[in-house]
Amino acid sequence: MAHLSEMQRYKLSWMLENKFSKTRIANELGVNRSTVHRELKRNRNRQTDVYDPKLAQQKYKRRMRDKPKRIRFTDEMKRLARDKLELQWRPEQITGRCRMEGIDMVSPECLYQWIYRDKLLGGTLYLNLPHRGRKRQKRANKNDYRGLIPQRKDISLRPKVVEERNRLGDIEIDTVVGRGRSGDLVTMTDRASGLLWACLVPTLETSVVCPAIVQVLLPYKDLLKTLTFDNGREFSRHYIVSSVLESDSFFTRPYHSWEKGSIENANGLLRQYFRKGSSFEHLTQDDVRRACDLINNRPRKRFGFLSPREVFYLYLHQQTSQHLHQKCCVCDLNPAIRHFLRKNFSLEQVR
Repeated sequence: MAHLSEMQRYKLSWMLENKFSKTRIANELGVNRSTVHRELKRNRNRQTDVYDPKLAQQKYKRRMRDKPKRIRFTDEMKRLARDKLELQWRPEQITGRCRMEGIDMVSPECLYQWIYRDKLLGGTLYLNLPHRGRKRQKRANKNDYRGLIPQRKDISLRPKVVEERNRLGDIEIDTVVGRGRSGDLVTMTDRASGLLWACLVPTLETSVVCPAIVQVLLPYKDLLKTLTFDNGREFSRHYIVSSVLESDSFFTRPYHSWEKGSIENANGLLRQYFRKGSSFEHLTQDDVRRACDLINNRPRKRFGFLSPREVFYLYLHQQTSQHLHQKCCVCDLNPAIRHFLRKNFSLEQVR
């Protein structure tokens, strides 16, 4: 049985407000029509009979939290795990070996939780661990203070005009990671035009990533207005980038990747050329540039089948002076694109 994501719930709310039919809503969300009916029946506000996506998400999380969990960590598994721990096997080794031999066993995380519950009750299982004194924290712990972003401004403080996508210079920034840390890409896209930039870097150290962002965006400094990042530590020196580029930086909420949907979509397009799980060891900046050119010159339905590159220069014509055209290398446009823009948009500046 399918459940809607948080982003789908907000989209559902918008479509209900605009009187979309249930069938069309289901098609737009990519789910069965019955899924939409169940969502409205379960998560509609009982008092007002209105569908509120925020309330719906809260109801869904509450149901998942209170849902009875099937207990499969049997006494037989515990006896086997205890025997292996006494041989100083690690939880990963216990689970991995059992699965290799076709023996049922819970995950390493479940074993760790069992061990530390035993410790709290005065047990000694934890003494068999190689790092028994180290504190372990659950992933995504809200009290994990490592890697906090200094001078961080939340996306809720970002000007509302950014959501309208009708001006150049609102940039979303992210990274794409190669297999085994064989190289990484820093990716940037303009929200209005969809134009994509990508830079190959050897590591995601903030001392490498932030200069790379400046190097790519500096020619467009006079256009830039906002920069939107996620909460990765590679962006912890964002304030230096903002200072050099004279633009404001904002950060999405943790685990809300849809708040920077433009760059997430652009990364997906880039993965057509650099598959997930592939190594970047032999990748060059020329390879990255060629991929970006192919994406930027590809027609988009969103723009009436203009390409992001064409839309970028159309906005540029509308917003800037002849001097800025020259600064941003209008002369580098493909001749066919220059002809298209002159013919369709009367861009006399494009030579």
